Amino acid sequence: MKKQAWWLPFCWLLATPVFAQNNCQGYYLSAPKGSVLVYEMTTKKGKPAGTRTLTVMDLKTSGGQTEGVLKQVIVDEKGKNPAESEVKYACNAEKITIDSRSLLTSVPEMAANMEMRAEGKSLETPINLSVGQTLPDAEVTIELYTKGNNPSRMGQIKIKMFNRKVVAKEKIATPAGEFDCFKITYDTEMENQMVVTMRFNLSGIEWVTLGKGLVRSESYRKGELVSAQVLKEDK
Repeated sequence: MKKQAWWLPFCWLLATPVFAQNNCQGYYLSAPKGSVLVYEMTTKKGKPAGTRTLTVMDLKTSGGQTEGVLKQVIVDEKGKNPAESEVKYACNAEKITIDSRSLLTSVPEMAANMEMRAEGKSLETPINLSVGQTLPDAEVTIELYTKGNNPSRMGQIKIKMFNRKVVAKEKIATPAGEFDCFKITYDTEMENQMVVTMRFNLSGIEWVTLGKGLVRSESYRKGELVSAQVLKEDK
């Protein structure tokens, strides 16, 4: 992961329609505990950048709502430097929600060296999608502190995801098969306030399908492809 930009894991998490069972139907995968999706990641030039694996670790249903936990593991093109994080989500008959605080563990190097506190508006997506829909915005602010008895503030990271729209239905071919997908576009603003303030304006496209969830996603900066991922295996 050493060559990756710090903001890429955040992008991958934000572009993750999660999968669950019972109340979480629609275009999300109805999958039992232990189910796995593996994605192949590529660079802007189409070269291998590693793999990303999502595993259903826990599922609980009560009172018409399902809550789950996904384990996300990202490794580089050599299968080394694993970066692990946990994604918490909940869903009912109308929508699925990704907890914005899940972003806290998306960059393990930060998690190991800093105390992080997050608050914000979680990512929500309707269970039933249709072309022409505008989806809710999401945002999170992460405060960074030194670890220890007397923590001091080191900086702040702000992430906002907006202009989320269902723009088309397309057929997408992947190593895991061919799927009829909804195409969703969105914009992301990211600001890293550390020693100096760094700002990034990104745009993204994701394709999701009934029964599988995320099939392919692409991230762009200034109109140029930055990274992509595509469904490789469904276990």
